[in-house]
Amino acid sequence: MGVGRRSHIVALGALGCCLALASGAQAEPDRQTASLRYSTTEPGSPTGSALHVDFRDPSDPAGKPRAIQTITIDFHPGTTFDTSAVEQCKASDAQLMAQGAAACPAASRLQTGLLITDSGSPGVIPRFSDNHLTNFNNQDELVGLAETTSPPTRMVSRSPVGRSTVTIGFPAIPGGPPDFLLGYKSLTTTGPPAESAGRTYARTPPACPASGHWTNSFTFVYRDGVSQRQDTQTPCRAAGTTPGGARCLAPRAPIGRRRIGRVALGATRARLLGIPASATTPRPSVIGFCVKHSKRRVVAVLGGRGRTRLVASTAGGHGNRGVRPGRSARAARRAYPRSRRLLADVLRAGPRSAKLIGVRPGRVSFVAVADRTLLKSPRSLRRALRRAGL
Repeated sequence: MGVGRRSHIVALGALGCCLALASGAQAEPDRQTASLRYSTTEPGSPTGSALHVDFRDPSDPAGKPRAIQTITIDFHPGTTFDTSAVEQCKASDAQLMAQGAAACPAASRLQTGLLITDSGSPGVIPRFSDNHLTNFNNQDELVGLAETTSPPTRMVSRSPVGRSTVTIGFPAIPGGPPDFLLGYKSLTTTGPPAESAGRTYARTPPACPASGHWTNSFTFVYRDGVSQRQDTQTPCRAAGTTPGGARCLAPRAPIGRRRIGRVALGATRARLLGIPASATTPRPSVIGFCVKHSKRRVVAVLGGRGRTRLVASTAGGHGNRGVRPGRSARAARRAYPRSRRLLADVLRAGPRSAKLIGVRPGRVSFVAVADRTLLKSPRSLRRALRRAGL
């Protein structure tokens, strides 16, 4: 059961936020402190988390924490979980008890961590016990496995996972005074973003509030009837800025032989994320950048080797020879008389040019540059454009 609580909390960890505790009106001092942080500050992006919770008895700092009954987490509106996005663990409780973590596919693992339980026992039995945690994904639930080495034990728990809410229930386990139930001293879990085939298990809200943070709410209900609420805050990037205050990409930019402004073909993911502009990652292979004074974006699509194969812009100030998104397609053909169609709605500026011009219907819809691999394969080019949302 120590495991159960742990894994449930771990479910939290799967979508966490950085905790800046804001205590509400409560009948007594807080029985817990927590920190929970998303692995990204970008809106609409895949996220992992790092979670730490300390439980205590406010009246006796050295005493055993009171037994908890449930924890409900209401995530910031727009936060989503999709348990169908990554591989699932279908192992039964009996299989998990017998085989441990080997009973689940490695790709279904979401988090690992440590749960320290407190029996309150001053006698022969150790008071504190380290439970090594592993949390696995399953359909609409988080499967938690807690293992100890002395004595060797395993415990399994299953926590329901909703679209943006997690409710964790803890069974009553015998323990020491004052309530003669098992207590929990601390919980720590960490996990990276879980993604597969362009889909993600947990995603941040689609927008960052003006406050610059998202707020998730925890409700802790203890078995003696005490209920405490804590709001946690995790930072996010407001539209058009980065943590350092950098602006979006320039509203006007020429199309170079292999780049649009700062975003170049061949760039790695790390190099792209190093550009001083707000970036979003709707998919592992797609990175988008905002454009100053515009609702349009510049999008980079990465290939299998992790380098940029396509850079496209829908911003009206990006282009050459008067050919920019929103302008007449006829003007584009006049500006590039040697252009030819690669796709029904995509022109290549010249026989050896990497520049592409999207035309639909009768207007320039985007400008782009693509590498040789895409230019030689219309099917691959169409696939890359779809990933870019074009």
